[in-house]
Amino acid sequence: MNPDKLYYRLYSDVEHVKDLIVFVAGTGDNQYKYFTETLTEIPYLFNDDYDIYKCGKRVYLNQGLDFLNTLNRIGVQSVYYGGLAEGQPGKTSPIVWCDIKEFTTPEISIATGVEAMDNGQWTIDDSTDKWYTIDGQKLSGKPTKKGVYIYNGKRVVIR
Repeated sequence: MNPDKLYYRLYSDVEHVKDLIVFVAGTGDNQYKYFTETLTEIPYLFNDDYDIYKCGKRVYLNQGLDFLNTLNRIGVQSVYYGGLAEGQPGKTSPIVWCDIKEFTTPEISIATGVEAMDNGQWTIDDSTDKWYTIDGQKLSGKPTKKGVYIYNGKRVVIR
């Protein structure tokens, strides 16, 4: 896998309204002074040592508590453009969500699966018994190895 062709997208979820996070270049409030262009996909190797920085294998997003406190959860999705013809949509992983705070309103959807965005449209897998690795790879069934997995949208530890 060529890391130069790997990107990630971040999503916000505020009371069940899910949006792709847009990183606006500039020096004003809610803008990113070290970005040269507005981005919705962050290059995997990008590091400005200010808003987005790496420490080992971890990537940190310096958004501040004011932003995070508005979210119920935040999601991350990887996008890979390797091996594709120019202009082809990237290969995407499912969105992996991290809960930040409880919702104050119930979700209207009866979906129980992992959600994904395809060409700007949300799709929902509402079937049950969906297992994924922590990096978003779908499994054929319940894992037999010890580890952390995603089961029906929730983190599960297999011991």
